[in-house]
Amino acid sequence: MKKQLLLLSGLFLATLTVSAQDNIWHEVESCTTLSVTSISSTFVVSVTNPNTTPPNTSANVSSFTKGTARIALVNPIMDTTGQSISLELLADVAGGNGVGSGLFQVQLQSLNPVKTTLLGNIFITADGTWELKTFNLDGKPNAVNGYEYLYINSGVNNDTGATDGIIYFDKLKGSLSQEIQTPTLAATPTLTAGNAWLYNHGTSELGATPNFSTDSGGSMETNVINPYTSDNASTNVLKITRGDANFESVLFDLPGSIDPTSGETVKLRVYTVYDQCDNAANMKFSLKSTEATDTNGNMGQKVSSVLMTIPSGKWTEVEVNLSTFAAGQQSTEYASYDRLNVYLNFADGTPALSDGSIFYIDALQGPESAALSTSDIVLNSPLKLFPNPVNTAFVLSQEVDSATFYDLMGRTVKQINSKQTQFDVSDLSKGLYLMDVMRNNKKQTLRFIKK
Repeated sequence: MKKQLLLLSGLFLATLTVSAQDNIWHEVESCTTLSVTSISSTFVVSVTNPNTTPPNTSANVSSFTKGTARIALVNPIMDTTGQSISLELLADVAGGNGVGSGLFQVQLQSLNPVKTTLLGNIFITADGTWELKTFNLDGKPNAVNGYEYLYINSGVNNDTGATDGIIYFDKLKGSLSQEIQTPTLAATPTLTAGNAWLYNHGTSELGATPNFSTDSGGSMETNVINPYTSDNASTNVLKITRGDANFESVLFDLPGSIDPTSGETVKLRVYTVYDQCDNAANMKFSLKSTEATDTNGNMGQKVSSVLMTIPSGKWTEVEVNLSTFAAGQQSTEYASYDRLNVYLNFADGTPALSDGSIFYIDALQGPESAALSTSDIVLNSPLKLFPNPVNTAFVLSQEVDSATFYDLMGRTVKQINSKQTQFDVSDLSKGLYLMDVMRNNKKQTLRFIKK
């Protein structure tokens, strides 16, 4: 029976203190595969097993060449106590020592904050037989937000092992279950409190503009017929066909901007199409700013630490909190970001795994500030209000005679009857407000968001 490994961001299974043999993480024969990406290596999710004699009689296994196989865990390891991991490895050539395949390292890694823990250094005999390796995690330090990746590094310290050969692995198991069921979605998505629709065909609110580079052979189609309406009632959706670039994404230009320190959330619905026995699809978010000096807006990019594995064959709703976004390699910081970047099969340019995979996207929502455009802020006038969103006070570009503040229910919440340009709104609650101002006997209306 086929098994799928499924993920919704923010849901984790409790740590299980049972034998590593109880939970299969990655085994091609049972169609149980985690998301594996290769670093300075070539990974193939399913190849013919070169040796089907016991202990491994599987017809197909996974393989990679000298380098690193990075395995994304569906459920991060939050507590190492009582945990264990095991896997079977086979090497087909001798390494630099003449008898083995070279030095290997098996590691756990967390991205936010970055923490790497060595589970062990191992040698594999290059005689074409399968070897079982087991790692006990007891006593290993925990990571603040859990370990999200398992790394298998071959040819460590420039060891020549496996330079011209292939490393096969199979039957990766662990104490912590890596399977989680996604809930059945309502056909019509709902807004999270404090959010607004950014790109939702169901409500015809398409304020965010999607962009996708076709340089790597992929494509983007807007307003295509939704082929799977059982869990998402929108007649039309966005369709992305991924190319073979390492980091490939759809970039949404937002009408407004997002404050990454607000603790609010972004959410969307996605449907992926790929072979269940192939490498699992995944998704990761980042924020960018058009204030950046580089053309791609990577300067100051803030990337979420959450990597979401996406099940095939059903609409899935993924949500990520802005508190999980951390600064990338660049040090530039901006007060707000006006571009939302969605990575598709993050850091995986292996053509056999990513090229041609399809992502249908709909019901993108985010903080109200992301949907508030400049045309909303200034109506029929050169009068400008900044900053917006507002913390405690804002300034108008010109002096006004009076100002009246309203909430979205039309209730008057503040009245000022004196000439001024600076306004203190620290007494207002968080939310969206309208402000009628009188200037030269003419009334003008502005909108702002109070953080």
